[in-house]
Amino acid sequence: MTQNHLHMYLHSLETQFEGDCQAASMRIHRSREMRDVVRATEISIRPELRAVSRTLPGYRRMHAAAERRLEELLKEQLDALKAAPLAEAEALYLRYRQKDWQALRGAYATLYRRGEIQGQRLLHAKRSAPAS
Repeated sequence: MTQNHLHMYLHSLETQFEGDCQAASMRIHRSREMRDVVRATEISIRPELRAVSRTLPGYRRMHAAAERRLEELLKEQLDALKAAPLAEAEALYLRYRQKDWQALRGAYATLYRRGEIQGQRLLHAKRSAPAS
């Protein structure tokens, strides 16, 4: 392959990859569950692009969109915990921790920890509050 053909080939792969990242970003925006957000970020990367994929703007935008969406979903869940009575909040916390937040344990471990710690704080505050 000549240098020009190689450059055109790599450019077409980058363009296709950017399109895949854009489609994943749209799926992320529509996702209602954390595992769907994480699953949307798992796009296939051609071997020719693996070394440079993280430097491409579409890839960085996709991961930034995923992080924002996961933070929004986490905030919604923590707000639901805060608004719920103690027994319901305990059940919600267990469900979130066992089902929703498990998807965060790999690439988004800091969000997982934040949700776990803030959820425990909310439950502790509810248990410590005087019964009215």
